[in-house]
Amino acid sequence: AKFDVKCDRGTTSIDISPPLEETILSATKITTDSFHGKAGNMHGIHQRAEATFTLTSKEQWGGIPERIVKASTMSLVEEWNNDQCKFAGRLPASGNDVLLNIECNRDSGSGKMVLCCDSAMALNVLLNSFKTA
Repeated sequence: AKFDVKCDRGTTSIDISPPLEETILSATKITTDSFHGKAGNMHGIHQRAEATFTLTSKEQWGGIPERIVKASTMSLVEEWNNDQCKFAGRLPASGNDVLLNIECNRDSGSGKMVLCCDSAMALNVLLNSFKTA
């Protein structure tokens, strides 16, 4: 939303935009094989980012997919197959793929998320957002 704030000293334009993760477009039906193929093509330093995490309780393990979907508009591709969840979306301006793979051991609670995206700026913003989801 754009609007102008006026006061006795002049006018200031203000632009309020939603966070990037809320503007991601849902991916059309994407298969697990297609996910792996697209993620395999994005292996450059500016196309892939990783973060590790540790859950504080085993109950949090099952809630990971819901938290990612609630924090963004990513589509769930695959839910907990071999301790992995996969999500896909598209950047709003370019339509480029955004792919997120979360790997988490149910017993230890330790995990890793790998985010693949062709935009280095979006990559870091999205990874930080998903880490706190």
